[in-house]
Amino acid sequence: MASGPAGGLYRCGTARFGGILGDGCQTGNTISLGPGIAIGPRCRIASGATLTGGTVPADSIITAPHTADTRIRQSPARGQRGTATRRA
Repeated sequence: MASGPAGGLYRCGTARFGGILGDGCQTGNTISLGPGIAIGPRCRIASGATLTGGTVPADSIITAPHTADTRIRQSPARGQRGTATRRA
């Protein structure tokens, strides 16, 4: 069984299963993903992060200033990252 980004469980039909990464995920160096992890689309994972089984919502940013202190936060909505407007 593997858990999906929507929180549901999916039968994968194998005795061993790695993980699921959604479309458009970006990962740093030396990350560790435990078995059964499901990472939603468009997530960013910083270098050195360690994630175990569970789900990470779409558009999340995962940082790990220290290995034991992994943080997951939502990224800002597209188009709202800065207050400056583009001029033609």
